[in-house]
Amino acid sequence: MAHLDDAHSWAKDPRINGRLPYHTMTDLDGCRFWSVPEWSVAWEQGVRPGDVLLHPNAAEWTSRTGSSPHAKPWLIGYRMLAGRVGEAVELAVRRAGGETISWTEQIPSAPWQEPIEWKRLDRNTGHLRIHAWLNTTDWQDAFIAALGDVAPCERLIVDLRGNVGGALVAAQDARDRFLERETHLGSIQYSTITGEMALAEPLIGWPPATGPAWNKPVRVLVDPLCYSATEDFLLGLKGLPNVELVGQTTGGGSGRPRTIVLRPHLHITISTALTWDREGRCIEGNGLAPDTPVVPDANDPDASLRQAMRGG
Repeated sequence: MAHLDDAHSWAKDPRINGRLPYHTMTDLDGCRFWSVPEWSVAWEQGVRPGDVLLHPNAAEWTSRTGSSPHAKPWLIGYRMLAGRVGEAVELAVRRAGGETISWTEQIPSAPWQEPIEWKRLDRNTGHLRIHAWLNTTDWQDAFIAALGDVAPCERLIVDLRGNVGGALVAAQDARDRFLERETHLGSIQYSTITGEMALAEPLIGWPPATGPAWNKPVRVLVDPLCYSATEDFLLGLKGLPNVELVGQTTGGGSGRPRTIVLRPHLHITISTALTWDREGRCIEGNGLAPDTPVVPDANDPDASLRQAMRGG
């Protein structure tokens, strides 16, 4: 199914239910680490952004990973580093100086410490990091608390880098808290049971009736792993006068996938919709382009954050 160039359309083993907390980008030098959290096992072993992952099945994963072409270099490692929660995985990297580091770690139940983190970068700038969209009371409470804590700031950086999606309703509810009024977001076309496309339906967002909202300047950090529900969050925000996307073009697949069970340990997911922004540009296969592009560099993973900190 990789030839479909759609990350939502693929065959998978549902027992693969976790992944390691790293992001990579594949280039001519190999599959290089892009994000290595300082609390992770790899960081403790001395692994840093820019180091090359030595994976025995890298070529196989390259051929079997379906994705929009611009996002595939990012998605290859994402799939390679997945496994069953609790499974012990042997890893090895080559550092810039040629040194090889090897270690073993277990697939965690979640590839983050907290799905939402927030802080102030300075007295005027709040930073809200969203690793995933979860439809849980704890997640919603954390999101509301974050908006309340950064409310005194004059601007907010929403960091979505590496957020591949999750609960659509959580992403949509979060998006609406950045709307000032009823807003035309774009449109969506669903596939029918006959394999045709239904007429496009408008997508409209409304600000919440209660609770905190953010209508001051916001800069959103994005990369090609921003996918699925994350693109639904971004849809309609891009183009607003107070919103600026910084980084690289998003993955290109809001998709609304459905799952088909072929046998107990083999499921396939298939995209069922095409999503369009308010200008009539299709998200599937194309993604959302940043307002301020930043050239990706695995040796400098925080270039987008520095760019977002510039100016007022």
